[in-house]
Amino acid sequence: MDAFDAAAGSGVSAAGIAWLIGGFGFGIVLVWTGWVLLSAYRGWASENRGVDDNVFLNTVIHTLLITILMGWILGYR
Repeated sequence: MDAFDAAAGSGVSAAGIAWLIGGFGFGIVLVWTGWVLLSAYRGWASENRGVDDNVFLNTVIHTLLITILMGWILGYR
């Protein structure tokens, strides 16, 4: 029984675990945001113009709004 008591008091609080999960989730959101913005820019800047101006602007606005929303959701406790 002593082994289970020692594991229960490992020193990591529930709030610490929540911040760890929220930080990991927000890191994933930031990497996704960078990938989307870079992909949209590469399509917009290509010579054959695979993405027109309106689609590029829509993509940037939606991606930034999703990032702000996810930052608020994951950071809110």
